[in-house]
Amino acid sequence: TNARVNGYGSVGGLVGRNFGNIDTVSVAVNATNGISSVSGSVGGLVGSNNGGSYFTGTGTTYQQIFTGSISNSYVTGGTVSSGNNDVGGLVGYNNQGNIFFSGVTSTAVSGSSNVGGLVGNNQGSSFVGSAGSLRGNITNSYVSGGTVTSTGSSLSNSIVSHSGHFVHKLCHHSGAVVGRAIDRCQLPT
Repeated sequence: TNARVNGYGSVGGLVGRNFGNIDTVSVAVNATNGISSVSGSVGGLVGSNNGGSYFTGTGTTYQQIFTGSISNSYVTGGTVSSGNNDVGGLVGYNNQGNIFFSGVTSTAVSGSSNVGGLVGNNQGSSFVGSAGSLRGNITNSYVSGGTVTSTGSSLSNSIVSHSGHFVHKLCHHSGAVVGRAIDRCQLPT
């Protein structure tokens, strides 16, 4: 609780760079000196979330394990900021990771570009590994209260600012969006 982290790049309230899986974590951010980064990729929970996969086991137990998943995790209050890009209330830069059942409440998120209440920059792909899988999904997640502010030329968004993949299902936002803003929280087209 009362997290306060300041750094240069890939800064998060729990971890700067994630290559594993995170489940059932809550971070309460400091109200005055919260989570901040000089060069970007800053999030209330994770600065940079990196999805991938590996294979384990043999024979009938051979299976593909996916990494970079964040589920049942929450950020509350405080500030998440950078003078640069890729700033999110939960994750700053999501590179093919999946986010499920997670949210941000009453957090002020600000940066130059790619600023989102939940994720600043979300990148995904249609297939990873031989089994095939959607990566970069955001599902059943929310932003409630707080503010999202962008000072740069890129779009700011209440849920996700820049998205290379757009599977955002059953997400909602309530709060203020300041700057060049749109709201793209809808079912994929």
